[in-house]
Amino acid sequence: MKDIGILILVAILVIPGGCVAAPPMEHLEDQAVLTGDWSHVERRERIIERRKTREPLSCGNGYVSVCKKRIGQLNCTCMSRTEMRDIFSTF
Repeated sequence: MKDIGILILVAILVIPGGCVAAPPMEHLEDQAVLTGDWSHVERRERIIERRKTREPLSCGNGYVSVCKKRIGQLNCTCMSRTEMRDIFSTF
């Protein structure tokens, strides 16, 4: 019974720590202005940029996103549907 109480106490202390939301960029910038330490802002910008590179392009009507993965980097371009049809009809 004593072991279960300790286990529950540890679970209560540990679980809420994993649910904390990241502070908004505005808060990070305000803190950076006050402290002069911009490392957290720069880190967040790198994370945002990395996420953007993973997402395929949003192409307009009549175009499709064509992506190639090379050396762990995803390169995407927009190509018209007619170009795609022409490429695959040659095979």
